[in-house]
Amino acid sequence: AAVPRGTKAIVLSHEGPHFSFGASIEEHLPGNIAAALKKLGDLLRAIVTSPAPVIAAVRGQCLGGGLEVALACDMIVADETAQFGLPEIKLGVFPPAGAALLPVRIGAGRASELVLTGESWSASKAASAGLVRRVFTAGQLETSLEEWLESDFLPRSAVALRHATQAARRPVLRALEHDLPELERLYLNE
Repeated sequence: AAVPRGTKAIVLSHEGPHFSFGASIEEHLPGNIAAALKKLGDLLRAIVTSPAPVIAAVRGQCLGGGLEVALACDMIVADETAQFGLPEIKLGVFPPAGAALLPVRIGAGRASELVLTGESWSASKAASAGLVRRVFTAGQLETSLEEWLESDFLPRSAVALRHATQAARRPVLRALEHDLPELERLYLNE
């Protein structure tokens, strides 16, 4: 959908107690995974090319493809119940988009911890690693996010935010354009 001119922020949120458990095991099967990776890649590019900052607002589980979607956003905020992880290694595969985007967001060493172990991080651990920008009290995500947006985004110029967003996204866009296709080839062919 087209974003109205002058939009200062887009919040990517969810209904229910969890952001996303990611793709199902069936979607990872050889006959399905190529189409699933393409759809995910298209969604990630749509987020990264949006004309306004995109903020992922996370409660509960944010795993696999769900975390990869959040990684394409400009910022992640979470309530204290949030859990972040890339469990693909436990299924005998790896997360191409997570492997491409996570090092850009938190550095190679921390990214390796999530990609190679499949463990989940709490909201506070994700914040200390630089993945999450704000952790809000459980049950207060929407209210706290609205207050934060009112103080940190709405007073800013929409034009300035648009240009600053484009500038800040350059490393993420490069990872999507250069690293992700190579990692998808590795995933599908090797």
